[in-house]
Amino acid sequence: MEIKFDEEVALSRLKQGDTQVFEAIYQHYWERLFNHAYSHLHDENDVKELIQDLFTELWQKRHSLDIHTSLNAYLQAALRFKILNLIKARFVREKHATSVKRNKFVSHTHIEEEIHYWELQAALNDALRLLPKQPRHVYELRQNQGLTYAEIADSLHISISTVEKHMIKAVKYIRKQLKGFNC
Repeated sequence: MEIKFDEEVALSRLKQGDTQVFEAIYQHYWERLFNHAYSHLHDENDVKELIQDLFTELWQKRHSLDIHTSLNAYLQAALRFKILNLIKARFVREKHATSVKRNKFVSHTHIEEEIHYWELQAALNDALRLLPKQPRHVYELRQNQGLTYAEIADSLHISISTVEKHMIKAVKYIRKQLKGFNC
């Protein structure tokens, strides 16, 4: 036979700081609150922590409690509020973690690309330095100054076909030297 729990008497005695009545309230509502919270959160530790917080706050606010419905309704509403706050916090945490992972990936990728660029640039400079003088000069006039084959031929006093041969030689050599790079 279940003993009737008198909420009004319990609330009155709780406001006076009666620890025995507080324990009785805890015992009376704990399982019901646990089951309700567990049905939403599915994490026993989170649920126990929420309920512990709920009862800690109930005890701390006992002198100023102003409950207009029932103690049960008050506890259920307070628990719902705590559940929603926890779910929001989880969502924000997950969103932040996703953002951090994405930014780390973007940042990491950017750094890798920059390193790759500088390594490629150094290898290109090495390849150009090892080219014979004339093919290197023709390549640099074409790539660095944007001159046409005809303009290069005029400035170096060679034929256009010679300019083409020097460019072919330079490009083949550079490709061979940069073969290990993903360009």
